[in-house]
Amino acid sequence: MEYIQQDNREFLCRKLGPEDKIDTVTFGMLQNNRISGLLPMHLQEQDDEKALLFDVTGLSSLQTSLRRGRLSKSGLLVLLKSLANTVAEVEDYLIPEEMLVFDDESIFLDPRENRAVILCLPIERTVSAGLREYCRLLLRRDTFDPSENQRYLDLLYTAICVDDRSIASICDAIRAVERGDAPPPPSGSSGRRKAQSVPSAPAPDGGRAPQKLVRGEQGGFSDAGAPRKLNRGGYDGGTMRSGGDEAGLSGAYLVREKTGEQIPITKSEFRLGKNQMQTDFCIQGNPTISRLHAAILYRNRRFFIVDKNSANGTYVNKEQLRNGQEVPLSRGDSIRLSNEMFYFFV
Repeated sequence: MEYIQQDNREFLCRKLGPEDKIDTVTFGMLQNNRISGLLPMHLQEQDDEKALLFDVTGLSSLQTSLRRGRLSKSGLLVLLKSLANTVAEVEDYLIPEEMLVFDDESIFLDPRENRAVILCLPIERTVSAGLREYCRLLLRRDTFDPSENQRYLDLLYTAICVDDRSIASICDAIRAVERGDAPPPPSGSSGRRKAQSVPSAPAPDGGRAPQKLVRGEQGGFSDAGAPRKLNRGGYDGGTMRSGGDEAGLSGAYLVREKTGEQIPITKSEFRLGKNQMQTDFCIQGNPTISRLHAAILYRNRRFFIVDKNSANGTYVNKEQLRNGQEVPLSRGDSIRLSNEMFYFFV
């Protein structure tokens, strides 16, 4: 990467080669949303060249700051809180943590906001070290103020790099160290979403039974199977209206990525949105979902999805639907309503 100046602003430039393929979902999220912990980004196209430009005006890279002097306890806590909060925030936008570039050159300090921001690279097959691995290396460096009691480094190292904690629990641990307290016990596993098993059962076409959930190249799942259905007591994200065949028409169902819940498609027009009176599955707690967002149709033994003039769009395998456009669905297709991801199985 290199620094360039344009219109009195400074950008970090990442030129795109023929082997670089933009991840359209992540790119769209970055373009259409202001995610506070990420560097603002835009795509520049000139002649046959493309580049991603990250606005770093008024910011200083962590690498530059560390060259100037050692990191104080308060400075480290600002850095770690910012990074952990960003990891938690991007999950809501379906951006994989692996697309955040955790290195000193890609993390920037914002003195005006007293926070750190990080570069997100929306290129397929981008794999970075991740927050825990980056902290494991950072906290063992000789870059901290020796005049301060450094026991807090051991507490942070254990909480972030050793304990099996969720991101929310890591944020709690950092806040505890900031107060001068020992981090509380882990309140949740670190849990990257793992594929869930389903009991062996005859496959619909008489072939092998599905066993494991596997993300496919196009953002859907392969025919390796589907996650187990959550018990009602373990689900808090949506409401299902009664009526129709509870097993689903022709065995069809959706899987909601956020919760893993299996949602049977029980009607020939199965409506999705946030208004409980207008929908068959109500997506609660997400203001970006329209009242009646989309519908799945069953006709002549085939399934289709149609966008119902939603504000933030309906996507099938990363392709946006026009309002009223009916698109056929196949097993394993990914369906995104605004920033809510589902997968279709039949």
